[in-house]
Amino acid sequence: MQISPYHSCIFTLSSQSGGERSTRNSTERRKLGFFSCVTGNPIDDCWRCDPHWRLHRKRLANCGIGFGRNAVGGRDGRYYVVNNPGDEDPVNPRPGTLRHAVIQDQPLWIVFKRDMVITLKQELIMNSFKSIDARGASVHIANGPGLASPSSSSQTS
Repeated sequence: MQISPYHSCIFTLSSQSGGERSTRNSTERRKLGFFSCVTGNPIDDCWRCDPHWRLHRKRLANCGIGFGRNAVGGRDGRYYVVNNPGDEDPVNPRPGTLRHAVIQDQPLWIVFKRDMVITLKQELIMNSFKSIDARGASVHIANGPGLASPSSSSQTS
């Protein structure tokens, strides 16, 4: 049986040292049921309980709290799948790269096909109405410039 890392909160409680007593004390203290997927983080709680969250990724846009609660990001756009970690030509980025996704004019919900490390050649300036959703993949922007959104009006990440 393969255990999904997105349900680790269910199994973490039952795998703590101390066995049943530790599990019971932890769940009672946090007011969780034994099989609860409640993490204590309201944004994570909004999606982690759904075993089919991959089919409902855009529901995350409705989970915002605080200042960003009204941001729609790429919720109303199509999915864009990043399948290439490259950033060889920042001026004319290749389709399938993160840079190509964020410079598009239309709203996009950006997801990643696999784990990747992205090394940017230049700062990544994002257009408005983008959501970068790396759930389900280990994605790192490393060893170089980062993300910027100087004139964006609605982004979530």
